[in-house]
Amino acid sequence: RQPRSHTPIARRDCQHYLEIDVKFTGPVPLHDYGAIRKLLELASDDRALLCDATVVYGLGRASDDYDVGREDVFEVRFERQFVWRLLHAKKPLMYVRYGEPELKLPGFPDGRFRRDIPRIFPGIGAAGIDRLLELAKLVASQHHGAMLVISASAEAEAKRLSNQCTSVVPFELADNVVPSVTSIDGAVLVDLNGVCHAIGVILDGLSHEKCTPARGARYNSAVRYVYHSKNCIAIVKSEDGAVSFLPELMPMIRGADVEEALGRLRAYAESTTVDRREFDETMNWLDKNRFYLSPDVCDEVNRLRPEAEKRLQTRDWLRIYPPFVPSPEMNDSYFVQG
Repeated sequence: RQPRSHTPIARRDCQHYLEIDVKFTGPVPLHDYGAIRKLLELASDDRALLCDATVVYGLGRASDDYDVGREDVFEVRFERQFVWRLLHAKKPLMYVRYGEPELKLPGFPDGRFRRDIPRIFPGIGAAGIDRLLELAKLVASQHHGAMLVISASAEAEAKRLSNQCTSVVPFELADNVVPSVTSIDGAVLVDLNGVCHAIGVILDGLSHEKCTPARGARYNSAVRYVYHSKNCIAIVKSEDGAVSFLPELMPMIRGADVEEALGRLRAYAESTTVDRREFDETMNWLDKNRFYLSPDVCDEVNRLRPEAEKRLQTRDWLRIYPPFVPSPEMNDSYFVQG
């Protein structure tokens, strides 16, 4: 799916670097949004609206003899609604997604993939991780939107979702097949060995707090499915080029760090006086790392904090901490072993 339209931007005195196919008798101001939106329908990959950053005055393209060293002619390419990029000499300079500019779109998160896969699929070996990473990066490199779901229950899921997918005789997903099977709407469903069980899968799942209207249907369907399933991940390549790896797991920390912070809070609650700076550092750490606190630790922090506050050397003001509540997603896999 190619971008719908684009617009070269150049000063009027640089028109000798442009090939003008159509020149409007009345230039259209950029602030006339309705007219500009309509004119963009005239643009294509080989013919663009011509603009001097103030008005749009015709249709054409940059000439072949344009001296790129002058940096006089730029291009705005609209990928889809609210998503566009700025280019010079066909090289991207900036991406803008929903008003947020980026110098470049983030690449595939190789490091996070290798770190999180063993947490989601315990027991998977290095060779298995390498193969899944290869498939994930290949899907992420497609020029169109695409989605890969890797599930330890791929065979059973293909049967469960048979009414909303194209079931296939299981086959090892080869690199040269990926462009074809990802070209239709829906996800490609594979198991931990890279064997494909279904294509064009319409994923199900309940709404989740991580769903967002700022992302498209493909991303949100992946969120709903992944966060309500077990032992599965999704790699989503959006139409705007962004790549998402779901679920987004919290980083791993040392369990000893939680015990050390809790030990300090216990000591504060039993001390005669407590240094204000040390108390604040401990409470700030616990507050920042709420996700990692078990129900028992949360209960103890809620009990010890007011006792420690009574013993502060200075109590001119106190920060109010909401009650500590355990996260339902927390488990021992978030602690570094050893």
